[in-house]
Amino acid sequence: MKFALKMILLLFVFLVSGCSHLQVSDKVDEQIEHIDHLISGFSATRYSNIYFSGQPPLDSFDKLKALGFQNIVNLRTSNEGNYDEKTEAQRVKEAGLNYTHIPVRGSAPLTDQKIEEITQAIVKNRSLGKTLVHCSSGNRVALWAGGQFYKDHGVSKEDAQKIARQIGLTKVSLQENLKNFLEDQP
Repeated sequence: MKFALKMILLLFVFLVSGCSHLQVSDKVDEQIEHIDHLISGFSATRYSNIYFSGQPPLDSFDKLKALGFQNIVNLRTSNEGNYDEKTEAQRVKEAGLNYTHIPVRGSAPLTDQKIEEITQAIVKNRSLGKTLVHCSSGNRVALWAGGQFYKDHGVSKEDAQKIARQIGLTKVSLQENLKNFLEDQP
């Protein structure tokens, strides 16, 4: 009798945990929102108070501050084409925003360490206001987000890839990068 009761309890826990996984994924999916023209000519995707995008215009940081943004996390490398990371850092700081630069090379394999580094930069100042995480096109941001939603939000590997596409993962090479990362996860 006690064995049967334990088995029923174990089965109940298993079913509840399986269902909660689906609910987490559904909740995440419902909270992702694309915002056209967050500011003039600039769009982003939002989850909670975190916004994901490509490169914001360098003259937009005062406007973002007025909209309640407090944190900018830049995933671009310093030597991308005609991009000047130092100018961006200066403009962000002049607008009174927190600035964090964590370079991500899209060709480099996504790692647990990179996901954690970016996540910690966001969590550090998140309570102060909205956070914008950006790279040049939004693909590296979405790459990180797919891995992060899998690792920290408990979504399935398939849903992590779907969420990454919703956020802006369009480059096939980065889709493969995320797929390879997820295949190596338990």
